[in-house]
Amino acid sequence: MVALPNGDSMLIKQKSRVLATRAFSLQSNIALLNDQGETAKARLSLLNRQIKIVRDKLSFSEEDLAKIKKASEERKESLRKEITTIAKRQKEAETTRSKQQIALEQLLKSAPEGTQPEPTPELALANAKLEAGDVKIESLQFISEKLESLIQLESYIPEVYLNRKILIEAKDKETRDRAFDFIQSNYDRLKAWEIVVNNELAAVNADISKQESRASAIAVDDLRLQPLSDLRNALSDKQTILRRVLQTSSYQSRILKRWLTNFDSSIADIPIQEKAKSLISSAWKFTKQIWQFPVYEYEKDVMLGGEKNTVSRWVGLGDIFIGLSFFSIAYFLANRIKDRLRNFIVSHKYIAEAQAKTLSNWLMIIVGFFLAIATLNYLALPLTVFAFLGGALLIGVGFGTQTLIKNFISGIIVLFERKIRVGDIVDIGGGPGKIIEINTRSSILRSGDGKETLVPNSLFLENKVTSFTLSNKKSGRASKSLPLSQSHRK
Repeated sequence: MVALPNGDSMLIKQKSRVLATRAFSLQSNIALLNDQGETAKARLSLLNRQIKIVRDKLSFSEEDLAKIKKASEERKESLRKEITTIAKRQKEAETTRSKQQIALEQLLKSAPEGTQPEPTPELALANAKLEAGDVKIESLQFISEKLESLIQLESYIPEVYLNRKILIEAKDKETRDRAFDFIQSNYDRLKAWEIVVNNELAAVNADISKQESRASAIAVDDLRLQPLSDLRNALSDKQTILRRVLQTSSYQSRILKRWLTNFDSSIADIPIQEKAKSLISSAWKFTKQIWQFPVYEYEKDVMLGGEKNTVSRWVGLGDIFIGLSFFSIAYFLANRIKDRLRNFIVSHKYIAEAQAKTLSNWLMIIVGFFLAIATLNYLALPLTVFAFLGGALLIGVGFGTQTLIKNFISGIIVLFERKIRVGDIVDIGGGPGKIIEINTRSSILRSGDGKETLVPNSLFLENKVTSFTLSNKKSGRASKSLPLSQSHRK
């Protein structure tokens, strides 16, 4: 082992003591910071409990509301006095402006008739005075309107405080929601008003800068400086009232924002039962809004007191849902009854199964038509409401569905004419076959080799049809060949 010199050994020991001292100091600081953190947490918890206690006990008495209303009325009275003063100033400004207009007209008359007056300093001064007078009158009118706006704002303050009282003291959620919505709507209006006032203030500031630049370009001894100064003063008055309005609206919006924020933070203290009840109430309210959502509005003539009046009616989404549900359920039940009735008739051999199927299909079309009429009657919808489709749309649909309608009408004629029935053996040009179904749009023809052909019903009326069972359906020996449409005419 190598022995260190005494000097190096002492230096190492001193450094070790310094490091140990620093480590102890750091540990002490960490412990102190931990203690301070715990103390801060305890103070914060205590403050939260105190805030909760104060919030729970916070309320507005009727006396407080009366004081607020009285203070608001006093401010409105002061604003009305200002408006009266502004009206007097405006009247004086209009009188002065009339005199300035007369003076300008006299200067213009001094020029020979039919010639332009020479640009003299007197004429420039008269024009400057008239311009300043116009701006002053417009500024006073602007100030009067803004003071009226402040009066309207003061009128809302007692009502807002009343809703604040309801928001704090109401027990049921619906009442609190109405109060919250009222405060929120007023807050939104104030923020929108602030945007408008800021835009107006920016425009006035730009006008003032423009007039200052204009004045700086004029000589010091120019007589137009005084009218330009009056013009800037009028613009400054507009600037002052706008700043006043902005300050008032900003102050009120900050108060409303604090109320809304405090209410949102207090929701966390609501018991779980109240939260569940609130959630159910909100879901039910949303469902009612969806249910009552107006899908279509129409006008209807009604008799009131012996007089004909036109009232507006609307069909809601819930009404349409009920109507479609009624149609679907009724159609389903009618279809089940139809199937049972068809099976009963076929099982007792009253008619063949194919004929029963054809008749049942036509029966369901009739049932569906009457169910549609009943649904429209339930919805109180007159058929005229479908006029919104427009003539062009109806014509287009007519051209697009003319083949479908033609086959449908042909099926009705074939069914009621009974020249061709289920079980007949016919030939429509592609070889003989047996008719096994006659449906609404087409019929099914089965040939001797078992192939089934879908035949549009219109072919039975438009083409030559050979029936092997028309004259004698029992023997099947007679035949008759002619278009059914000709037979129908005979």
